Order: sequence, then structure tokens, then C-alpha cells
Amino acid sequence: MEIEIQNENLIARVDGKVKAIVPDLICIMNTETAEPITSENLRYGQRVTVIAVSVPEIMRTPEALNVFGPACFGLKEPFIPIEQIG
Repeated sequence: MEIEIQNENLIARVDGKVKAIVPDLICIMNTETAEPITSENLRYGQRVTVIAVSVPEIMRTPEALNVFGPACFGLKEPFIPIEQIG
């Protein structure tokens, strides 16, 4: 899995295919303890588990996406809710 980060996890891809994208949350956790790992504490060789969490519908409106959607971070991919990604 590849995760693009700009102070937060923006987009997760597997084999080039989008699996989660902002504003849905992409969370990286220590596999053994389930403790969250922030982007500044992420290190090569850590055993991690990645989960995605859907945000409330109000954060998915066109108005909200204009403020903190993928394009606001320079991503070319459109927002697709995680429950619609295959």
C-alpha cells in the first residue's frame, strides 16, 4: 500500500488503485498495540495496520469538498466514499 501524506494521510492506493481518499480518514496503527501512528512518527520497518473510516455526510457535501476535498491538496483523483470503492 502506498499512502500520500501532507501533514495527514491523503490517499491510499494498492497497485495504483485508490482504496481511500480525503476527507475519509486513513488511519495507520501499530499492528501489535493498535496505537495510532501519526505521520511524523511513521518509520521504515514498522508493522502497521491501515484502516479507513468514513466521515459524516456533512463532510462529503460539495461545499465541504471545496474546502478540504482531494483537490485542495493537489490530488487529481475525485472523492469517492470508501464504501463505494471496490
